[in-house]
Amino acid sequence: MEKLEQMMYYFIKEFPQKLGRTSLIKAIYLLDCEWYKSFGETYSGMEYKRDKNGPFNATFYDAKSSLCEMGLIYENPYIYSGGGGRGFEFYLLKEDPELENKINPVAKCIADEIVEKLSYKDLNSFLGFAYNTEPMLEILQVEDSGSKQIGRVLNMSRIKDPQGPKPLFNFEEIRKIAGTLDMENRGSDEDYNKTVIEEMNELSIFRERVEKVCQVIEEA
Repeated sequence: MEKLEQMMYYFIKEFPQKLGRTSLIKAIYLLDCEWYKSFGETYSGMEYKRDKNGPFNATFYDAKSSLCEMGLIYENPYIYSGGGGRGFEFYLLKEDPELENKINPVAKCIADEIVEKLSYKDLNSFLGFAYNTEPMLEILQVEDSGSKQIGRVLNMSRIKDPQGPKPLFNFEEIRKIAGTLDMENRGSDEDYNKTVIEEMNELSIFRERVEKVCQVIEEA
């Protein structure tokens, strides 16, 4: 769950607007979709299910509670104007460089692209991006026939369908943002690239993609 906590913290820290539960989980889902394209698994480790507001996993609550207990974030409840229900928004209480330094730099690049595309956007924009991903489009197609799919596991392998929608972020975008990485506190390029490869080596089927990403970071 540590990677989930990392990305929750990072998005809360980096977005200029206050995020609620739904917008935060959708930002993480978008990152997981992009990560899955290259590595065949989600960065957060979550398996997503169809919730009333799109992709979700209840593990989100555990990670949120953990960050609150660590004193890093605060979740502020509020009542919608007109008494239309209850909402929540997250505040960063303090920064934790050690936690942030654990984030894989490629994941951070993708996260920064998501922040750039959705800064100052409302909840509908987050939902729009999430609902336009291949796993959600597959479910929506079934629901068009009148069959509700609440609780259905999203088929993340659909992300690799070449007939699906255009990816939110292309490789060149990630390469460009990778060039801005501050590697000062991560040791030499040789040490860092070795660490990345070791962490991803268990994903042997995707090793070629991992090595290409490391090469991009080294050459940027």
